[in-house]
Amino acid sequence: MKIAALILCLVIVFALFGCTNKSAFTAPATFYYCTETIDHLNGHEVFGKEEREGASYANNLIGLLNEYFEGPESDTLYNPFPEGSKITDLKREGNVLTLHLSEQFDRLPLEKLSLAIACLVQTVFENTSVPVVLLIPNGTFIDGSTYKTFTKDSFLFSDENTAYSSPQ
Repeated sequence: MKIAALILCLVIVFALFGCTNKSAFTAPATFYYCTETIDHLNGHEVFGKEEREGASYANNLIGLLNEYFEGPESDTLYNPFPEGSKITDLKREGNVLTLHLSEQFDRLPLEKLSLAIACLVQTVFENTSVPVVLLIPNGTFIDGSTYKTFTKDSFLFSDENTAYSSPQ
């Protein structure tokens, strides 16, 4: 009886955390989007966030992110992602979460791609415990590379309510 209970516990643990591409996140989910007015030079707000119920995606980060790509509920934020954007694959290895981006990201001009990636990466950091995100676009380049690694230090956020771009 004890062996059967132990085997059942191991099956549950592996089903929840083991051999899957799912990553648990904290609920409610926090999504970052662009603000309606973008002004990089004067330090005005570039990003804003909204919280949504995300318990139904507790073990399905791909599902959560694909819902995120549908856009904000707030009228003061806009969706920087082209229609049909999605994560085509996700894999966590140690402290690195690898996200494969769909071909819709190829349609974005460089400046809009940068904003979309900043929103996506900050959303991932806010909702997971991963310290490193590796993005692999489908056919496009990020900073001249076929992949790009981001850490929590890649972005500057001035407070808990609004994200700002860092002047270069």
